[in-house]
Amino acid sequence: MQNLEELQEQKSDGIELKDGGCPLKTVPILRSNPNSNVFKIQRGIPDTHCVALVHTNNPEERKFLGVAGELENYKPIVYPNQWSSTRIKILNQNDNIEVGWMVNPDVFQDNEAHLYASFVALALFKWLKTCLWAYPQLTTPNMEEHNMVGTYQLTSQVEWGGEISNPKQSFPPPEMGNGKKALYNPFYTASIMHASYVDWNYTNVLNPEDTHKVWDCEASYTVKDAGWKTEEFGRLMLYGGFNEV
Repeated sequence: MQNLEELQEQKSDGIELKDGGCPLKTVPILRSNPNSNVFKIQRGIPDTHCVALVHTNNPEERKFLGVAGELENYKPIVYPNQWSSTRIKILNQNDNIEVGWMVNPDVFQDNEAHLYASFVALALFKWLKTCLWAYPQLTTPNMEEHNMVGTYQLTSQVEWGGEISNPKQSFPPPEMGNGKKALYNPFYTASIMHASYVDWNYTNVLNPEDTHKVWDCEASYTVKDAGWKTEEFGRLMLYGGFNEV
């Protein structure tokens, strides 16, 4: 990966903003889903979310400029009032940006997996009115996605994994990933390959250090961290669950 300062000096034709444009391969934030407020309301309902993810530790002592990974998503099955996502996320206290795939019938008006970007911008991420680091590179029918999301300012934590919401606690609950609990087998379980981050010194760390697994609904959704596997998979994280059939 090139030095981010070098990328910042480059521009993409056709998407420039009034202040001079966005860096190469960044996405200008020029529109939003008309139902995005629905997602904000969904996120605000307590005790309805389950995550299965890996995040970095010691946010008080560490700083990051970006997070990346290849996300696989098999269009998880969800029902009305539910949603399911696979995403990468970068956080700084209450501010955060996430990018990934989501199935959310209330927001997208269908049951397809959609590429999305969502952010909470209280202070740090005011720049999101201009550009978002996101690199969509669709490669296969099962919706593999290689993404990077980053900032022009330092943040304190990054994470990779899946999340579901089931506000009415309805049955069956939504699937996460491909509907299978995590196993150390990327051919069986939904996975994030080549998980990496950009540290405060502009170094692209291909094997993230000092990380921790988090899953809060273990009966239904789990996560595994396989560590560095091969050049083909890089740092491999696996997650998902509910439908075991």
